[in-house]
Amino acid sequence: MRGQDWRHPDLAVAAVVVAFGVAAFVATLGFDRVPEALMEGMGPERFPQLVIGTMVLLAVLLGVRALGLSAPAPPRIPPMFAATLALLVAAVVVFPHLGLVPTMTAAMVALGALWGERRWHLLVGVALAFGLAVHLLFVRTLGITLPVGPFGFLLG
Repeated sequence: MRGQDWRHPDLAVAAVVVAFGVAAFVATLGFDRVPEALMEGMGPERFPQLVIGTMVLLAVLLGVRALGLSAPAPPRIPPMFAATLALLVAAVVVFPHLGLVPTMTAAMVALGALWGERRWHLLVGVALAFGLAVHLLFVRTLGITLPVGPFGFLLG
């Protein structure tokens, strides 16, 4: 081996996860303390700290494992990525004007068509069913108000 190769992507991932973990752990230090008389088991800050500690430990192990590896050639990004990204950005742009359910339904149909699905009955049916399910779950069941746009009257 000709020396250490610091360009392995796992090292960057490990560094980002460790940095996030340190920041998140510091944030848990500000959690309110539960009085000893009321506490059962772990305090409210301990479970997030346990999860964060596990993430940091696994990230450190990933980084140590990557130290001896050479950087792989970066994969070629397919053109479909740019088309998918453009479609999702367009969905974000039209979302405030059309509302959540119509935008989500149209985006699902467009993404399916872009990715090669040609069974239109299935594509449209699944997108409509999913949009209706989201509306029923969040608006009707949980009482959460979602942006409806000009087509809100169709959802009742």
